[in-house]
Amino acid sequence: MLDCTDIAIIEEMVRQRTGISASPGYIWSRSGNIPDGTYLSSEGNPSNLVGLPVQLSTGIVKVIFYDQENASTFDLVLFKHPSPFTVVATINIVASASGVIILPSPPTVSINDRLGMRVINGSAKSLNAGCLLIGSVI
Repeated sequence: MLDCTDIAIIEEMVRQRTGISASPGYIWSRSGNIPDGTYLSSEGNPSNLVGLPVQLSTGIVKVIFYDQENASTFDLVLFKHPSPFTVVATINIVASASGVIILPSPPTVSINDRLGMRVINGSAKSLNAGCLLIGSVI
């Protein structure tokens, strides 16, 4: 029979090995025409001013996804705060309206990071974009 100590050890082992999906928590968007250099927003807050906090002690960015009104060509940049911003990943979107990109060399983020997204090298229209993280619970 298991006692409290055994259960606590098992809970800790499960906690350390649990993958956490950050989606839909890590989603940014912008409506209308989105010119080159525009920061996407979350809940109305531009991501260059207010990033979304990472809630994992060690997070791995596995997937970046997007959907927009029209097919267009641009780069989507995932970056982390605090300033100066550090680029976490950049994906090149070519004449596409939506997609899911599995990152071949997934970058890491940590609990002290705040994430944001930006459109560069082109433009988009009414864009939703996000990322999926896995990692250890804090």
